[in-house]
Amino acid sequence: MASSIYPNIYFDLKEKIESSLYESGSLLPSENELIQIYHCSRNTIRRAIGKLSALGYTQPMPGRGVRIIYTTLQKQLPLDSIEGLHQYARNNGCQIKNTVITFTEITIDPRLETKTGFQAGTPAYFVQRLRTLDGFSKMIDNTLLRKDLLPYLTKEDLNGSLFSYIETKANMTIGTIKRRVTIEKATPLDEKYLTLDSFHCVAVITSHVFNSDGIQFEYTESHHCPDTFSFQTVVTRQSKIDSDNLHAKKAIS
Repeated sequence: MASSIYPNIYFDLKEKIESSLYESGSLLPSENELIQIYHCSRNTIRRAIGKLSALGYTQPMPGRGVRIIYTTLQKQLPLDSIEGLHQYARNNGCQIKNTVITFTEITIDPRLETKTGFQAGTPAYFVQRLRTLDGFSKMIDNTLLRKDLLPYLTKEDLNGSLFSYIETKANMTIGTIKRRVTIEKATPLDEKYLTLDSFHCVAVITSHVFNSDGIQFEYTESHHCPDTFSFQTVVTRQSKIDSDNLHAKKAIS
């Protein structure tokens, strides 16, 4: 029950913070108040607040409450979230359009095995999609997907949200995404499709995507226009109490 309630609480609190219903600099309602509001367990509330804190929306202050530290600059595509581009667009009032440039079937060879992590001989889809935000061509996704895990994927499915297809139609839960960001020279494909203006480079996000069983099913290289690309991360100092507990656990083990 808690696992199904927790995402709803997280998104509701996130929306209230972004809309300034809960203003930056103020304290969130107490745990006891939130338990009464959402009719859930203390652990569920803590999970939702934990995710907000991991994304830099809140900062817990032991014994004093949870401070809201959200800034409007956070309305960027988050690299540290599993949230897909379509969900991001809905949350931030953007219009997104996908145009499928390439949709074909290939077999992973030794070169791709080294690059992607997929075993050689694995059947896969190779997909290239142009992603347009508010009418501007801002990114190209070059994606490999394991065909044995998504056997019924069609070109038409790729016009919508791939994440939504995976989790609703393919009934596969996305568990973990590992991302790496580099700045690279724009390729001829980038120059043909993207609105690069005077830029001759792109930001490349390389993603390895795993399902809830820890099996990789996707490899993507997403090329972004530099003028709208923004990287941000959240680093929190570990409290002395947490640090002491961690050392104690290591000593016991």
